[in-house]
Amino acid sequence: MENNQNNSDEKPVRRRSLTSISLGWVADRLRRAEQIKQEISSGSYKIDTAKVAASMVSDED
Repeated sequence: MENNQNNSDEKPVRRRSLTSISLGWVADRLRRAEQIKQEISSGSYKIDTAKVAASMVSDED
């Protein structure tokens, strides 16, 4: 009888804790915020007006 849990061909799936997922999300947000700040400072930041309009319409309830 073969034991499926000890199959040496497959690596076990490593579960990430909620803390590491949250920290990854925060780090991504901080990097994106820094990128936007640099684009604003250099004058190259462009606002996606279609996204702004869609957000304004979807928030109206």
